[in-house]
Amino acid sequence: MSIKIKYFLVITLLFYCFTVNAQNKTVVKSNSNMEAVETFKFKHFINKQFYNLLVNDTIRNYKELIYSDDRPGVLSSVIIKINSKYEIEIFFNELLYTKSFNENQDWDFYNVIKENISIINLYKNGKKIKTFQ
Repeated sequence: MSIKIKYFLVITLLFYCFTVNAQNKTVVKSNSNMEAVETFKFKHFINKQFYNLLVNDTIRNYKELIYSDDRPGVLSSVIIKINSKYEIEIFFNELLYTKSFNENQDWDFYNVIKENISIINLYKNGKKIKTFQ
């Protein structure tokens, strides 16, 4: 096999691995201290950019991030499954960086995280236990 073919195969394999990794948007890490979520100071993040909450140590290892739309195609909130027990629902003041309507429901993550948080609902086992405004 020639050097050019080997080089091409290595580059193709690396590109494939990078692409598969980049497409996986779900973080599958568990939070060993689940109850820390209940004492977490969510109120501190009200009127701050969503990004600030996502990079916090308690939240950043979330399992899944889901866009929620009350009316089809209109972003109403973001749900973050923190672990098997807890999830939070994030509402925004006003969408300044993100178009609220997207018929494909594929909002740009990097624009959504710039939005300011207005309300955070904390759920435990599917039941709302606290609201922060």
